Amino acid sequence: MHPINMGRLEGKVAIVTGAGSGFGEAIAHGFVAEGARVLVADIAVDNGKRVVDEITQKKYPGSGSAVFVELNVAQRVDWENGLELAKSTFGHLDIVVNNAGTTYKKKPSVEVNDAEFDRLIAVNVKSIYLSVSVVMPYFIERKSGVFLNTSSVAGERVRPGQVFYGGSKGFLNTVSILTLPLQNHN
Repeated sequence: MHPINMGRLEGKVAIVTGAGSGFGEAIAHGFVAEGARVLVADIAVDNGKRVVDEITQKKYPGSGSAVFVELNVAQRVDWENGLELAKSTFGHLDIVVNNAGTTYKKKPSVEVNDAEFDRLIAVNVKSIYLSVSVVMPYFIERKSGVFLNTSSVAGERVRPGQVFYGGSKGFLNTVSILTLPLQNHN
């Protein structure tokens, strides 16, 4: 392919979490349109497979493509399996898009129950830790790799009735800013 027709992500491989709907779905489409090979990662199997089917039907120019991977971002084994699938299917991994997120119905903080809080922390906080602890050693070994983390304005301006959600996005903002560049690791 002539370089002028190549997408900006030609030859790159990405895992996009929460890619079965919303922003993640749009990111997956955009990455494939730019030539990336994308693992559409989601816990919602039907939605993730639908996104892959729609991407395939679009027939974007370039070598971009998509495959589905069932991935619960709060489970280490799923991150390990996602990394291995990227390597075995596409030869490597270049980009992790931490997009999956959750919240709870707007309510006073004292009414948020344990299950809602635990799910919020698992999806919005623990998932970031797991993605870094599983994938960063691989990126360090390759001396290349990118994490893109999607957040929310709630991470800077917490809305009433969504205090814990805002705190989870504040965590994401803080760790995203403080991550060391790969070249500083030995």
